[in-house]
Amino acid sequence: MPYRRTENVVRRLTARHDAILAAAREIAAADGMAAVQIAPVAERAGIATGTVYRYFPSKTELVAALVAALAEREMAALGEAAKSAPGPLSALAAAIATF
Repeated sequence: MPYRRTENVVRRLTARHDAILAAAREIAAADGMAAVQIAPVAERAGIATGTVYRYFPSKTELVAALVAALAEREMAALGEAAKSAPGPLSALAAAIATF
């Protein structure tokens, strides 16, 4: 039977991808980006090391995805802060105050 990416399968794959990134984020927050290694990330996520490689073929790709996710989160926070400000200067001040 061929493999089908059903809604449940996609949801499970997304959840595992997110769990790997969350584990990497926790390790980076606790010990710095240099501590983000495949084996510790797998252990923290509760999965096999090989499973991490299915989602991220190398440490470089894992770290790049982590940085991209963090940048996206920070950009969203900046956007929300600026959006609630009445003018451009207060938007800039709100964005600066966010971080």
